[in-house]
Amino acid sequence: MSPVFRRTGVGQDSWIDLFVDAMLANKPVILNSEFTEDWESRSEWVSDCKKPSLDSLSQRFGDLQVPVVEEADQCNYIEMPLCEFAEYFANKSRHRLLYAKDWHFQRDSGCIPYRLPLFLQSDWFNNEKRSFVGDYRFVYIGVRETWTRFHCDVMNSYSWSANICGRKLWYFVPPGGEEHFRIGKDAYASDIREHRDKWQEAGVIELIQEEAEIVFVPSSWFHQVHNLEDTISINHNFINASNVDLAVDSIRKRIHEIVAEIEDSRDLFTAKEFSDQVQLILKADSKIDLRTFAELLDYLISDRSARAKYCWVCPQHPHSIFECKKNPKCLKRAKELWKENCSCGSMFADPMCPSCLDWIGAYELSCCIEARGMIETYKMRLSSTFMKLLSSRAVAGNSCFYLLSAVILLDLVSRNLQTRAFSQGKPFDWEAARAHFSRFPGGAVTLTTDDNKGLATIELNHPGKKNALSGKMMVDLDDCVRKLESWDGAVVVLSGANGDFCTGGDLEFVKKTATPQDGFTMCTFMGSILIRLRRLPAITIAKGDGYILGGGSELFSSCDIRTMNASAKVGFVQGRLGVTPGWGGTARMVEMLGRSKAIELLATASVLDADTARNISLTSFVYDTDEQFLKYVSSFLRNRRDVVKVSKHVVDGILSGTSLEECLEIEREDFIKVWGGEAHLNALTSKPKHK
Repeated sequence: MSPVFRRTGVGQDSWIDLFVDAMLANKPVILNSEFTEDWESRSEWVSDCKKPSLDSLSQRFGDLQVPVVEEADQCNYIEMPLCEFAEYFANKSRHRLLYAKDWHFQRDSGCIPYRLPLFLQSDWFNNEKRSFVGDYRFVYIGVRETWTRFHCDVMNSYSWSANICGRKLWYFVPPGGEEHFRIGKDAYASDIREHRDKWQEAGVIELIQEEAEIVFVPSSWFHQVHNLEDTISINHNFINASNVDLAVDSIRKRIHEIVAEIEDSRDLFTAKEFSDQVQLILKADSKIDLRTFAELLDYLISDRSARAKYCWVCPQHPHSIFECKKNPKCLKRAKELWKENCSCGSMFADPMCPSCLDWIGAYELSCCIEARGMIETYKMRLSSTFMKLLSSRAVAGNSCFYLLSAVILLDLVSRNLQTRAFSQGKPFDWEAARAHFSRFPGGAVTLTTDDNKGLATIELNHPGKKNALSGKMMVDLDDCVRKLESWDGAVVVLSGANGDFCTGGDLEFVKKTATPQDGFTMCTFMGSILIRLRRLPAITIAKGDGYILGGGSELFSSCDIRTMNASAKVGFVQGRLGVTPGWGGTARMVEMLGRSKAIELLATASVLDADTARNISLTSFVYDTDEQFLKYVSSFLRNRRDVVKVSKHVVDGILSGTSLEECLEIEREDFIKVWGGEAHLNALTSKPKHK
């Protein structure tokens, strides 16, 4: 039924093909017997007549305890010595059906009788130097007609299952199709064979796994497995950069389920005790709780940042690396780039080539950072749920600082990577780029801060050039953003001197750097700076005077709020010079204006006046005088700095791709954090004018 799974051999695909097409795309794949032909287990666990044999295992490890379940009662395990189970397995007169499941053979025996292809080696559960979740490597030994109920793997993990001998029948259901087999709020049918009338609509896929084949099971794919013959298999569950976001989502979903399950007993605990109880249940279910998962990611960030030369960020999805893998064009582009530089030579290269070590480290590092931020966001929401903030003014008064501290924490993680470029896959020497651009003088970019007001100003100043950017000015801008990443103010104004904002790159500088290599360096350097500018905790406001053209329009669009003088002109005019935006401006245009209007402005290279820009939401405020602009800025400084920053964080969270229901949850939870707080109570006692 439905599509046939992709089958591949050792020489048919590269390991990068499988990493992208199976893991990143979250699609199943079958690896043929070539992948296991030299495994020790295939010779020692199989008899001369090609039947499963436990003789060798029993001789070496007969005293090891094996978890066994009886077919009639799949829920209750018993422990049995391997030698006793081997005797049962060899006896063809079986009065009951026994299945050895979830046996941690590798851990208990210290024996690893297999060699994995590169495609399956990135495994944060089982292959890291430190273990945070215990062992997720198993051996299954089942007689004919034993089976595993309909389920999805723990924590939305990947899994692979290698048939050492025997054959299996799999029923797979693509993500979402499992809802057709739901029989309760948190329960699904255990045997979908009893609901064949729903198979077509659910998209059920049947698969026969032959001896010596490996089946890769993607995240969130429900499945049910039957042993057609006496069968022995080796299995791993694992997560890595490709599905860590799905694992975090799984934990979040399970936490919400646990809270609902024990809600009736909440009054028996303090807020902290209730929170601890939820995490205890979570850890019993999944061998990991939220704190331990955060520790795992912190370890990975530390380890990968010591090795990675750069970070991986897709120009089309600069705000979320996890959005990139949902786009087939992005996957195709990434695969082509990675394969172009790969010299591994073999699916089993040991170690992989330097180029692959570089990009996989960079990709893992970027995914870990974003996943760590996801956990901090969930912790913020959970804190308000557990603390019942509405019932305690003292807690509510301080709770908004929790959100602020989480934002700062994520920024600290990001600042550890400031010396690396956020480029799509190519090594980049940040300090070399700074030194290179510093050789092209002209103008300056300066930073002034007023800590009392919480206001900072970045000013572009290149007299006689309408503030066109020289190489030195780009380096100055990097310095300004770096200082602001550790500044505790609320608002940053980006402006130009002498009546103009910025007209892009200085012509003399551009002429001297008009090579593909310099173009790559400039794009990577400035694109990274503008991403960091946008990610500042403080709200950024562009003061658009005079001309805002080319690269100047990219600077303009990177700010949270864009204002224009009534006489100003703005335009993405790069097309008139035979180039395109290269600092992230295209992606920001689509986000701000929508697809059609972005295409129109980029293709026509139109220059817009302030009123037209306001009508299409390219700018939100038009002023006639500097006094009007300063009055507008002061409206952001009236509120507490933490409230201003929280406002930006909440909006950014909503724009990250969450559902409408989760958007409401974000608003509600962060509303609770400031309701009844110090600023709120002070405002109430001052008799608001509108009441």
